[in-house]
Amino acid sequence: MPKTLIDAIGERPLHSVTPATNVRVIAQVMDDHEIGAVAVLDPAGKLIGIVTERDIIRRAICANASLTETTAEEIMTPDPVTAPPEATLAEALLVMSKGRFRHLPVERDGQVVGMISLRDIPPITQLLAERFEAFRNSAPGMRMYQA
Repeated sequence: MPKTLIDAIGERPLHSVTPATNVRVIAQVMDDHEIGAVAVLDPAGKLIGIVTERDIIRRAICANASLTETTAEEIMTPDPVTAPPEATLAEALLVMSKGRFRHLPVERDGQVVGMISLRDIPPITQLLAERFEAFRNSAPGMRMYQA
């Protein structure tokens, strides 16, 4: 079982788009690769946002926006939270739970090296993290790591 984010990512490629990529193309990339999010990178390769399936639904489809004229820059979540490759799956899960999101870009030295998804985290890790969080919240005066 993988312990760190880089272990979980393995050799899986990062799927990314530019800020000018239209929503139809983004959705096709997600469908082709069976993924739920893509990184939005500027021309220098710097992460500037993330587009998820939820962004497409809420910010494009429900807004009745043109899928060929609306761009990643218009619907992306800018400046997403990231994690280092050496972070553990439990740490990533705590960050995602606290932020209420399902995808977390993994960044090393200012460059995105991958994307971790909630589905990459084994159910046992999720269960243990939920139990730990419940314990931490129920124990008065506990001073523990805060994600």
